[in-house]
Amino acid sequence: MSTPIDTNEELHALARDIAQALGAEWQYASEQPYEHRALLAGSGGIGLNLAWKQSNHGRLTIVGCWPELVWYKERSYSFEPYQDRPIISVAASRGPNNIAKDIERRLLPKYLPLWEGAVKARNARLAEIEKLESMLVRLLEIPGTREDKGKDGARFGESNGPWGSIETYSDGPATLTIHNLPFEVAREILEKVLS
Repeated sequence: MSTPIDTNEELHALARDIAQALGAEWQYASEQPYEHRALLAGSGGIGLNLAWKQSNHGRLTIVGCWPELVWYKERSYSFEPYQDRPIISVAASRGPNNIAKDIERRLLPKYLPLWEGAVKARNARLAEIEKLESMLVRLLEIPGTREDKGKDGARFGESNGPWGSIETYSDGPATLTIHNLPFEVAREILEKVLS
């Protein structure tokens, strides 16, 4: 019976061979060769995570990796599907060439369309964040406006008089509230929001 270190070393050796069997677009990408999982990187950012199946080191579990989280205002946004994530299990004894064929036949056809959707969702979130940040910068140009970090937005006016606020990000569209601000200030705010 292998010790855990040997088992992990065997996993990483097998992962290197699988990457080679998958072709030139794939490479072994683990930074920790003694870790309990191994990573393969493909072209365009795709990746695979290989690990020994729990309580059965004779089988591998292989799943796709997902785009990097997006952090904004202390919130994280994941693009990994919540259900129906493609996963396969293969016997390690089948060898790297047959495992690579299983990946190509059973995993990649399900994983790649989901990966593409996740990349589009991530890009859309990044574009939305850029748009909201740009809007916030424009709003802060208005005299008497200050950033409201607690609300991820801006406040206009004084708390003891006419005021307004905009929350630029709350997992959806911006929310604008105006309370008795002079018409000229309200119009300038709207122009900045809509530009």
